[in-house]
Amino acid sequence: EGIVQRAVNDSDRVCGEVTLNCGNVMSKGFLDQATCTVSSSVLDSDSRSRSNALEKGGKVEYRTGMIIYREDDWDSARDMVEGWQLWLLRSGATTTGLPVANGRVVVNHTTIEMSREETCQHWLEKAQLLVDGYRIDAAVIPSHKCKEEIAQVFGLAGIPHFVHSGTDFDDLEVRKTVWFVYYSSLEYPRKLMQKAVNKGFEKVALLWWAGDNWLRASTKAIKDSLAKSIGFEVVYTHEWAEEQGGGLSSLREDKFEDPYDSHVWDEMLLGAAEAGAQVLIVYARGEGISIAKRIEALQLYFAAVLITGAPHLDSWPKFMGPGGDFIVSPGQWHWKLQSQGAHLFDTNQEYVAAFESTFGHRPTYKAAGMTATGSALQLALSAVGRLDPYSLNAGLETLGADTIFGHMMFSFRHRNIGQPPVLLQHQFMQPEVVQPEFASSSNLILPIPTWECRRLLADEDPTTCSEWEAGIWRSCLQDFPVLIRGFNSSACVALEGREPQQRSALLGVLVAAIAVSLASLALSLYLYLRKRRPQEPSMEIPPEDLTLAEEDSDDDCHMEASGGISTAVATLNSAGAKVLLVPLPRQKAGSRARPPRLGQSGPGQNQPSTTSGMHEDVAMGGLELCGLKPAASTSAPLPWRRGT
Repeated sequence: EGIVQRAVNDSDRVCGEVTLNCGNVMSKGFLDQATCTVSSSVLDSDSRSRSNALEKGGKVEYRTGMIIYREDDWDSARDMVEGWQLWLLRSGATTTGLPVANGRVVVNHTTIEMSREETCQHWLEKAQLLVDGYRIDAAVIPSHKCKEEIAQVFGLAGIPHFVHSGTDFDDLEVRKTVWFVYYSSLEYPRKLMQKAVNKGFEKVALLWWAGDNWLRASTKAIKDSLAKSIGFEVVYTHEWAEEQGGGLSSLREDKFEDPYDSHVWDEMLLGAAEAGAQVLIVYARGEGISIAKRIEALQLYFAAVLITGAPHLDSWPKFMGPGGDFIVSPGQWHWKLQSQGAHLFDTNQEYVAAFESTFGHRPTYKAAGMTATGSALQLALSAVGRLDPYSLNAGLETLGADTIFGHMMFSFRHRNIGQPPVLLQHQFMQPEVVQPEFASSSNLILPIPTWECRRLLADEDPTTCSEWEAGIWRSCLQDFPVLIRGFNSSACVALEGREPQQRSALLGVLVAAIAVSLASLALSLYLYLRKRRPQEPSMEIPPEDLTLAEEDSDDDCHMEASGGISTAVATLNSAGAKVLLVPLPRQKAGSRARPPRLGQSGPGQNQPSTTSGMHEDVAMGGLELCGLKPAASTSAPLPWRRGT
């Protein structure tokens, strides 16, 4: 009947693992340590009868069990129990049964509740009770500090068990029958850091609480492996003491009352800023709210901030307000995931609605994890059509299905690797899923807007634009366009543009002012040029009023005109002044012509002289006072006018 006996090892009386063939159903188990006979819990006497009944279309029993804290001792206990119950209800596992092979499998589940006062030994005893007393076929291990020891009990009995933990077990033998429902928590910061490094934010500060093994293991993995694989630098690290941290987020539920010494936070946060950190990663529990409040109080800027734990609490937006915005927090699941096509529930929203209508509140990731555990068990049994442990393990190894927890697929280490962990980011006081992108409710905001620009989000009166708002709003929206979602800029636009009608009026006034200025400038220029322009002589000077200087005179008023125009120096007798005579061209009767500029030639300038070697119309030439014009100048000669 499949009972196998084996010689006892006298040295240590440790019996080995055996493989059994019971009615062509392969089974693996361990020999009882005391008698070295196969444990009755492993070789279920009705294994063949149940398999035969399924083949014939019958209904058989399948036994599951778990050990959990009492609800009074652990807030999450209720969520986990309710998540499992919803799977039982939705699938009909306890009523109509699950379709397996040609028959139906009815799940008979046992939950053992424990108090916090009970030691690990008590938990191990209850685990053994599930094996020997309730003769379970599969088990569920909620997160617990003794979870690895509990897994050894089920592993020695060859019972497949689902563990809700983000970290792996060290014992390789235990891994043979353990299946990790949660995604690896070591992957939590990966997606955020990949995006941060791609944007040039490569300097990281890493802070964690010393009172939790998971927190210590996670931060160690970040330093030792993740930093190298992604390419960022950890510039600052700090571990705060066990007595300084814990799960408490506030001393009061109605408003925030800090249960921690904020000076500890200030010291480590200032140290991170002084080290030049661009990204802040904080592995904490409930104290994350207190830490986030100090970041805001100190107005410390980091391009990205990741805090575990607290941002997933419903109290986060209530206690933090806008100061809690843009902080990222990793997790396993969130009720805002936009996933579709899940087992038993078409969408994540359908699951949330079903949970709320059944239990009166929203599900947490712990509840969703338990519901997904039921789906994984159901899908694996349906795939293999058998109930023995070997068959269940084989079904889980090949599993690839969408559940409300996300896509589930197990690695060779039996870790769920179906999709990246969830990244939650609070945006404008609302939680948003930003990873995985295919099921996100919003896009990741990176980098975080500066504290100065975030002041715009606190504007309580959108109808006015204060002086400080007017000074920063446009540049802030250019640097962080996402702020437009929370800042009403209409008042500042109106102030800057005076509204379209006012803007048109102002534009008209401006154009008119410019026109007047241009007209005034044109008039001034005209008058200036008119003053500088050579004028026609205003009077005729008789030749007898001029006394020509001798050509070989060394008078310093002799000047040379460019262009070959002959000039002469004379004395204006009536004024007692020396002048330079510039010849004018001949002109027809009745016409008046301007004298040519020095250096320019005019028509008729080469006509023969008729009077003393000069033109007869020389008396009408332009006059220049001696010494006021340099030789070879091309500017117009100054006219001789009456009264000057």
